Amino acid sequence: MDASKTPLTGTDGKTREIDDYQPRAQIRKLYYGKEITSSDERKIEEFSRKYVVAEGLVREYILHLEHLDLLKRKREREESQKKSERKEKAYKDYNWRQLYETRQIKGLRVFELDKYIAQHSLTTMKLNKKDKVALVETHIAMTLFKELSAAQGNPQEQEPQDGEDQEVLAEETILCEWEGNETDTDVEHDDSELFCVCRGYEDGRFMICCDSCDEWYHGECIGIDETERKKYVETDIQFICPFCQAT
Repeated sequence: MDASKTPLTGTDGKTREIDDYQPRAQIRKLYYGKEITSSDERKIEEFSRKYVVAEGLVREYILHLEHLDLLKRKREREESQKKSERKEKAYKDYNWRQLYETRQIKGLRVFELDKYIAQHSLTTMKLNKKDKVALVETHIAMTLFKELSAAQGNPQEQEPQDGEDQEVLAEETILCEWEGNETDTDVEHDDSELFCVCRGYEDGRFMICCDSCDEWYHGECIGIDETERKKYVETDIQFICPFCQAT
């Protein structure tokens, strides 16, 4: 039959599979249909006669397909084992700082990100993986920022608020985006106007610009008050944001 007259549908009215009479294509079809194996001498002989291919070549290709299947099953077992091991790991078993500094946070599974979020009680909202990665990275950056500030003798770190209020405040301010503490919600903004770790807008609160990355931050989101801000604005001291300091 002329190729141009080959029907596009079978007798059942469904679209026909593309005709491919190459020996290897036919072997694959039989193999994945579990109709032939490397130990089935009769089937190999029949195939050899029908497609005029040496039995040795037929058997060799079937062995190749079996080897590929073996490797696939091995990879699946290894992946399953790795996943199980990662699920069993506890929060303390991760070097979170190293993961952050080597940009490996986004390579973690969702259930691993959940361990960090639960440990620090960051949020109870349902987030997609991208937002969870951003949340964890932001919290780690803020933690490193506080450590660096304390090590450098930051006056603000030496004068904590009553009890645990300062710690709670720091936790809450970096989560303003995820906890829905948005401002000016009735005003339409361009996405290019998003600033700060909270990815919010300029809403009247004082802001400070990083001299390294030129990103603007709300003072309250990074724990800087008006007095601290003046130290940078009215002198030659450069302000370096938590992200730039951590990296």
